[in-house]
Amino acid sequence: MVKKGKVKKEERKPIIEVRKIKKTYLLGETKVHALRGVSLNVYPGELIIILGPSGSGKSTLLHQMGALDIPTEGKVLVDGLDITQMDSWNLSMLRRKKMGFIFQSFNLIPTLDAVENVHIPLLPTNVSEVAAHRRAMHLLKEVGIEDRAHHKPNQLSGGERQRVSIARALINDPEIIFADEPTGNLDSKTGEKVLEIIRKLNEEEGKTFVIVTHDASLVEFADRVFIIRDGLIEEENLGGKNGHAYKSESVELNKRKRKK
Repeated sequence: MVKKGKVKKEERKPIIEVRKIKKTYLLGETKVHALRGVSLNVYPGELIIILGPSGSGKSTLLHQMGALDIPTEGKVLVDGLDITQMDSWNLSMLRRKKMGFIFQSFNLIPTLDAVENVHIPLLPTNVSEVAAHRRAMHLLKEVGIEDRAHHKPNQLSGGERQRVSIARALINDPEIIFADEPTGNLDSKTGEKVLEIIRKLNEEEGKTFVIVTHDASLVEFADRVFIIRDGLIEEENLGGKNGHAYKSESVELNKRKRKK
């Protein structure tokens, strides 16, 4: 159970506003209601955790918030702009200018080396190849794998691949970074290193993070925690950054694993 903490009403303007969104998919003749009326706000500089089991709708919600998909009903506003009214070109421009993405499966291009994977999002822009390469190398240094810059994904460990994907997410200097199970394919020790990078980006550079996960131990890094189940937000609570903690058997299990 989440240890209760009063969530204060923010006076700042939200960077993301989710207003009563629903998302329905058709599987053959069957309607799947992945989201069933979700509302929440994210404020600049926050680290938000959306916590829920598999099939709860958390990844679907991230896709709507990150302009990767459009809800069936409701609105999503990013910096006051209603993305549900944008065409695919403007959605692409919005993602390029404001957003970065970290995926559980890394989504690296196997034929490119690490530095090429990092700077590939800059190819459609006016940034020169030399400048793009220089920035990519700088980011690989920041995440601690500059020496692996010219290795392809199959020559990298899981943790190294996730660091490449973090560097790629930062290449356009985004305001918001979305992470879908960023430690899901990593062992606990490597996962802690990745979370430390995320924590520093949030606390020292002010990046806004929206992280979806089933792992309750991650909430110790969060400003706020949203519990999602069956396509609905069940609870909103303060996270570990506000002196609160998520108490569950899964957290205690994760702690015991880390000690081994």
